[in-house]
Amino acid sequence: MISTFSNNCRSSELYMTFTFKTLLAAATLTLANSAIAIPFMSGDFNAGESCTSYLDTSCNLQIINAHPLWQPSSSTGGAQWVSISDSGQPGSDSIPNDSSTPYMTVTETFNFSVASFLSFDIWADDTAEVWLDGVSLFSPNKTQNICANGTIGCEPLEFEHFDWALSAGEHTISFDVYQIGGGPAGLLYTGTLSLIPEPGSLALFGLGLAGLGFARKRQSK
Repeated sequence: MISTFSNNCRSSELYMTFTFKTLLAAATLTLANSAIAIPFMSGDFNAGESCTSYLDTSCNLQIINAHPLWQPSSSTGGAQWVSISDSGQPGSDSIPNDSSTPYMTVTETFNFSVASFLSFDIWADDTAEVWLDGVSLFSPNKTQNICANGTIGCEPLEFEHFDWALSAGEHTISFDVYQIGGGPAGLLYTGTLSLIPEPGSLALFGLGLAGLGFARKRQSK
C-alpha cells in the first residue's frame, strides 16, 4: 500500500511538472507571437506621413498610375505608387530632371513606448535615398537612366530591402526621390512595423506560473 501511494505521488508530481513546463512554453510562445503588426506602405496616407518638395510648397501626395515596367501595385499588399503630382503613366504632369536635388521627400514619423522591428521593400523612379533618424542608410543610384540600372529603381527586381530593429521612442524615416532620366516618376514602399512586447511582460507571466507551480508542488507533499 505504501509503495502504491508513493508511486501515485511521484506520478502526480511528474504530471504537474510536465503541465507547468507545457504552460510556460505555451505562454512564452503566445507572448512572442503577440507582437502587433502595423502596415508600413505608400499610399495609405496615415497621420504620420508627410512630404516636402521644392516644386510644390503644399506637397500633397497622390496615388498615380504605375508604368507598365514598374513593380505592380497589385503585388505589394495594398501599397500604391505615389508622387506630388500626376506623374505616372499615363499621367498629365512631368517632373523636371535634376540629379542634385530630390523632387520630393516622403517622411514617415512614429512614436511607440515599446521597441519595434521594421521590414520593408522600396522602389522609385528614377531612384531614392533612404534616411533613418537623419542618417543616410542608402545612397541614390544616380547612374539610373529611366530607372533601369539597378537599385533603387522602379522595375520589379530593382527594389532594396531593409530590416531595422528600432528602440522605443520616436523615429523618422525619409525617402528622397530623384528624377534623373525623364519620363514618369514616383515612389513605392511596402512592409510591416512590428511592435515587440516588453520583456517584463514575459518575465511577470513566467514568475506567475512559477509561483503557481511551486504552490501546487507544496500542496502535493
